[in-house]
Amino acid sequence: MPARAPYPALSARYADFFPDQPAATPRSEAFHWAGGSLQLDRHGPPDADATVVLVHGAGGYGRMFAPLAAGLADAGHEVLAPDLPGYGLSTAPWQSIDYGVWKQALLALIDAEHQRRPRPIVLLGASIGGYLAYLVAAESPWVRGLVATTLADPRDPVV
Repeated sequence: MPARAPYPALSARYADFFPDQPAATPRSEAFHWAGGSLQLDRHGPPDADATVVLVHGAGGYGRMFAPLAAGLADAGHEVLAPDLPGYGLSTAPWQSIDYGVWKQALLALIDAEHQRRPRPIVLLGASIGGYLAYLVAAESPWVRGLVATTLADPRDPVV
């Protein structure tokens, strides 16, 4: 496994692309699920009216969204930016990692968030995270909004 950059450096390399955004000040924690641990950054006020969950794509990690999370937090939303199983600083004992595992991890995170604070949850997904956010939104009773990019269907061999 390649060496990982120190976690603050993972978001700093994207800050130049968002020059007008406020600085990201996440509260990092671990979300324990299925014998593993997902790295999770929280941004914004805990008493917000809604929670936005950022869903990264393949090869990504939650902190890539730090500039976007900071802007959403500045607008008054609580924002969660998890590292999906197999990415970023998440640790997992799973034998295989695929859409099914990612979907189940996000559904568990959303259920836990709803138990913690019952309020609307919005998913924002990019790249394959857009498709994943769509799958999760279709299944979770707690998701009230969806913003997605790259709705490519991986069942299509051309994709």
